[in-house]
Amino acid sequence: MSILNWIDAGVTGSYGTVVEPCSYVQKFPDPRIVMQKYLSGSSLIEAYWKSVKMPGQGLFVGEPLAAPFKACHLLVDRGGSFQYAKSNAENFVERWSGNCN
Repeated sequence: MSILNWIDAGVTGSYGTVVEPCSYVQKFPDPRIVMQKYLSGSSLIEAYWKSVKMPGQGLFVGEPLAAPFKACHLLVDRGGSFQYAKSNAENFVERWSGNCN
């Protein structure tokens, strides 16, 4: 399926490998890192990029400014639990983010 169909349906971003059939784990995003980076303010594409150890074997597609949690500060305790806190707003756009408490 073409990524264009996904974008037409409203997907913000995606990642897929371009070299097959090698299924090295390093070619795929680590979901723990993707979510930790995304929820702590990175854009979706940045979060994907930071979670793939072999990014040269894949294709990142999406909205480069999609960062709905940019005004949040993610705290992770030793047990792996997430907690959000509002960051100090640096600009007008960040003040209106309602994604963190």
